[in-house]
Amino acid sequence: MNTPRRVRPLRLLTIVPAGALLLPIGLALDAGCSAVCDDDGFAWQQDPECVNAISATETEATTESDSETQPSTTDGSDSGSTTVGPVSTNTTGDPEEWCEDADMDGFGDPDNCTPVLPGDTPPPGTVNDDTDCDDGNPNTFPGAAPNDDPNACMNDDDDDDWGDKDPGDPDVVPGTDCLDTDAAIHPGLIEDDPEACVKDSDMDGHGDDDPPPGVDPGDDCDDDDPNTFTGSAPLDDPNACMTDADDDDYGDDMPTNPDVTPGTDCDDNSPYTFKGAAPLDDPEACMKDEDDDDYGDTLVPDGVTPGTDCVDTNPSINPGDSVLMTIPDVTGEVSSVDPLTGALTPFAQIDVMGVPGWFIESFAYDPIERIGYASLGGDNRLVTFDYCNGGPPTLLMPIDLSICGITFDRDGNLYGIDNEIDVLVQLDKDDGSILNMVPVTVDGAPLNVGGCGMTLDCGSENGLLFSDSNNDAIYRITPDGVATPIASLPGETFGRGLAYDPTTKEAYSCSGITLLQVALDNSNNFMQLPDLSGVVNDLEFGPSCN
Repeated sequence: MNTPRRVRPLRLLTIVPAGALLLPIGLALDAGCSAVCDDDGFAWQQDPECVNAISATETEATTESDSETQPSTTDGSDSGSTTVGPVSTNTTGDPEEWCEDADMDGFGDPDNCTPVLPGDTPPPGTVNDDTDCDDGNPNTFPGAAPNDDPNACMNDDDDDDWGDKDPGDPDVVPGTDCLDTDAAIHPGLIEDDPEACVKDSDMDGHGDDDPPPGVDPGDDCDDDDPNTFTGSAPLDDPNACMTDADDDDYGDDMPTNPDVTPGTDCDDNSPYTFKGAAPLDDPEACMKDEDDDDYGDTLVPDGVTPGTDCVDTNPSINPGDSVLMTIPDVTGEVSSVDPLTGALTPFAQIDVMGVPGWFIESFAYDPIERIGYASLGGDNRLVTFDYCNGGPPTLLMPIDLSICGITFDRDGNLYGIDNEIDVLVQLDKDDGSILNMVPVTVDGAPLNVGGCGMTLDCGSENGLLFSDSNNDAIYRITPDGVATPIASLPGETFGRGLAYDPTTKEAYSCSGITLLQVALDNSNNFMQLPDLSGVVNDLEFGPSCN
C-alpha cells in the first residue's frame, strides 16, 4: 500500500549573507537564547548555549518528521530491528476462537482453542472451527454421514456416507451403519426395505442371505454375482434364487454356484435364447430367435435346440413363408413343387421377353438382398430378378464358365460350380464377375463333375453342398474346393437340382421328372418321391410371395 506523502508546514527563511546560518522564523528556543535570537541574527551565533539549543531543536524536528513517513520496525526487539511475520493492522473487534485440528479433517477440537484478534496470525495447526467431537479420528466430524444426518457429528470409517451405529464415544452421534468397516454394508440398499442394514457386495439391490454377525440377512444366494438373486428369473420362478446373465427373465439351466436354483435357459449369454423363444417350431424347446419371428435359428451352439429359420436376422424370411420352388422352362414362370404329389404350381412370373438364352441351370435366393439369382445355361452369365414383384430380370456380365449350380452362404457370399473345367468359383453378386476360382477335389484328386446343383446346409458352419449327377453323390465342399461325400447313391437318377430342407435336415434332389429325398448323414438313405409333373433342372427354397 502506498502511504500519502505528508506535506510539511511552509517555513519562512531570512536571507543572510553567504556562510551565515539560516534559522527558521518562529523556531522555539529555550529561555536563555530567546533575547539573543531575536536580535539582528548575528550576535547569538557567538553564544555557545544558544547554538547548542538550536542544534538540539533541529535534531528533534528531523526525527519527528522521519517517523511520520517510515513504517514501524518495532517487533519487541531493540530499535532498528525488522518485524517478522504478519503484523496486525486492525486491533479492533472481538477475538475469534481458533481450535487445534489434530486429525486434519477441517474441524477443530472445542477443548483446545485459542482466541485470536482480527488480523493476528492464528497458531499453526488450528482452524476457525470448534465442532469436532473426536479430534483423534479424521472420519469423525459434523456431516461425515450425510445419508444419516448432514449436520450431526458422526463417525464414518468406511466412507459410505452412513454413520457408525455404535461409535463407542458418548460425544459422537450414533448412525445406522451396522458394520462401519465395510462400504458394502449399510442401509438403503434394498428398495423394498430401505431401513434394513444389509450386505450387498455385488450391488444388485439384494442383501446377502448369509451376512456377518450384526448385519440383517437378505435374499441373495450369491452376493458376488449381480445377475443372481431371488426373483432374477420370474418367468421360471419369481421366488427362486436364480442366475439370469442375459436379462431375458429365464434362469441359467447350469449355474456355476451349487446353491443357486437351475432355471430353463440353455444359453444364458443370449437374450434371444430361452425356453419357448420359437413357439412356431416348438413352444417347449429352448431355442434362439434373434429376429423375433417365432422360428428358431438353425445354427446354434451346443445345448440349444436347432430350429428351422435359415435366416434368423430377417423376420420376413422364415419357414412360414417359404416353399420348395423351381423355374422350369423358357416362359419365366416360377412354380412351387409339392414333394408329396409331384405337382408344379405357378405362383409368380418373370418378364423374360427379349432376354437371350433364357434357360435356368440353377436358382438361388439372396437372404440379405431378398432377390433371386440364376445361372443361364444358354448365355454363360448370371441374372437377377424380383420374382414376387414381377418385372424384367437384370443381366450381369458374361463369364466364360458353364455354371451348373449356385448358392449363397450364411454371410451372403455367392458361390458356383462349373462342370466343364470342374472348379468352385466365388462370384461378385453385384456384376457377376469371378472373384476366386479353385479346382474341385475329392481325397486330393480332381473330381469330374456332371450335371449339378448347389444349396446351403444352413444348420452347419461348413454349409456349402453340391450334387453331382455324373457321380450319383452329394458332397459338402469348403471354400478352397475340398469336397467330401455325404451321400452316395449309385445308379439313382438325381443331382441336377439340389435344395436343403431345414425342417427335415435332409435334401431334395431332382433330374428331369425324378425327385428324391436324401439323408445327409452318410447313411446313404433316401426316399423316391412321386414323379414331377414337368421337367425340372433346379430346386431351392424361397419366399412364396404371400
